[in-house]
Amino acid sequence: MTATAAVERIEDGLFRTRGADVDIAFRVRGEGPAVVLLHGTSANHAVWEPVGDALADRATVIALDQRGHGRSDKPVAGYAALDFADDVITVLDALGVADAVIAGHSLGGRNAWVTAARHPDRVSGAVVVDYTPYVEAAVLDELDIRVAAGFRSFDGVLEIEDYLRGRYPAILPGAIERRARWGYLRAADGRWIPARTSGP
Repeated sequence: MTATAAVERIEDGLFRTRGADVDIAFRVRGEGPAVVLLHGTSANHAVWEPVGDALADRATVIALDQRGHGRSDKPVAGYAALDFADDVITVLDALGVADAVIAGHSLGGRNAWVTAARHPDRVSGAVVVDYTPYVEAAVLDELDIRVAAGFRSFDGVLEIEDYLRGRYPAILPGAIERRARWGYLRAADGRWIPARTSGP
């Protein structure tokens, strides 16, 4: 790990570390005890918006774009659980936060659990949603196929939203809009692509 990274403001009210081995984008709001929110595979910080809205009047809510996702760096390698856990500590150090409750869903759940185990002095509690330490190979293979199918380009945001409605038929309308807004970037050719690696 590098020395404590700086924090810079980037677009759309997000912040990002600067000077870390892997720089991490995040949204921070509210005041009080720190709560870090970690999203699942192929998602981004915005999936936690309703939870952040509920907590911001009594907590400092820090929602990360985990490495390989959103506005964070997308290194070629370095997607082990310990790498994600160290990113959480990098953000806490950059913000001068001594300890936090870490909550995560799916991939984020694993990373919350590992962060708590690896850094018990920095984690005052862990909330792990929809994750188990053992996942059958067939489940991971199916996940790889589903995630890879979404790594394509789109003409615009409306096409992205239509795709998301078809892929996630039970998803709430607000979640579709958040995923479309924060989960895609306009490429040099003008088309929209996922703001994540095709990897982890």
